[in-house]
Amino acid sequence: MRVNLVGQDITLEANADLSTHQFKFIKAVAAVAGGQQCRADVTGAGERMIGVLQNKPSVAGQGAVIRIAGRSKLQSDASAILAGSPLKSGALGVGVLAGTDKDKVGAIALEANAGVAIILDALIENYDLAV
Repeated sequence: MRVNLVGQDITLEANADLSTHQFKFIKAVAAVAGGQQCRADVTGAGERMIGVLQNKPSVAGQGAVIRIAGRSKLQSDASAILAGSPLKSGALGVGVLAGTDKDKVGAIALEANAGVAIILDALIENYDLAV
């Protein structure tokens, strides 16, 4: 089935080479000295994210297109994820299952991954999980 992944994007400068991080969670980091705007970098495990990287900026300073609302592709890890599961950032920005109180959720899985690391369809959501 063909899927239309509509969403709202913003562009920030990449903080580093993000060419291997397309469709991973992204966070905002401090700007360079004298800069007015924050920069984009890949999130670490459990960090708060602002969205999902849509392109592959290859050097610091290039435009990083970040999906902040709507549907996006998202790289998952190999843990079993079911459709409807809340996802947080794992190591290097991949989506992993959220399930602990106060986990920083960044997306809801719109498809399952059958326990295989894949790029799946996700809905961007930002909230702290309450269990």
